[in-house]
Amino acid sequence: MDKIVTFSGLLREKGIPVSIRSTHTGAEVSKLINEDDPLFREALAAVYVKEQKQRESFNQLFDEFFGGVTADADDEGEDGTSPSPKKNVWSTKKSQKWTIHHQENNNKDSKARELSSDEVNYHPPLDDNKKTPDESELLSRDINTLTSFEPELFLLCQKMGKKIAMVRSRRQRQARIMRPD
Repeated sequence: MDKIVTFSGLLREKGIPVSIRSTHTGAEVSKLINEDDPLFREALAAVYVKEQKQRESFNQLFDEFFGGVTADADDEGEDGTSPSPKKNVWSTKKSQKWTIHHQENNNKDSKARELSSDEVNYHPPLDDNKKTPDESELLSRDINTLTSFEPELFLLCQKMGKKIAMVRSRRQRQARIMRPD
C-alpha cells in the first residue's frame, strides 16, 4: 500500500491528477496483480491515466519507480515485427493473486421457517386515501418550520425550478437575438 501511495505522490508531482479514490483503486490493483506481471502497468494506467497525453509521463515514471517492468506492445522493429514474442494473455499459467471464495451450504434438508399469519400484512394502509395539499397550500407554508421530508413540497420546488430555468433561458435567447455579436 505504501508503495502505491508513494507512486501516487510522484504522479501528482509530475502533473497527473491523482485522487484518493484512484490511489485506493491502485492499491486494490496491486493486491490483485503481481508487480512482475506485464499487465500490471496497463492496469495501473487504466486507473491513473485519464487522458492520453498523460500516458507518456506515466510510462516514464512507472519505469523509474517499478524498475522497468514493461508490457509494451508498441516496441516494434523496422519491419513491423516485435523483437520479442508476445506473451499469450489467455495462457493457463496465471501469475495473478486472484482468489475466489465460494461457500456452499451442505444442509440440503434445511427449509425456510414458516411465517405466522400475524407476521405478514397483506393489506398495508394506502397513502392514496390521505389528502395531499394543493400547490397554493404548499407555497404558503414556511419552509423554516419543516420537521420532516415532504415529497410533495420537494416535487413542487423541482417544478418551480424548471419553470424559472425555462423563463431565464427564453429571456437570454431573446436578448441574444436583439443584439447580435
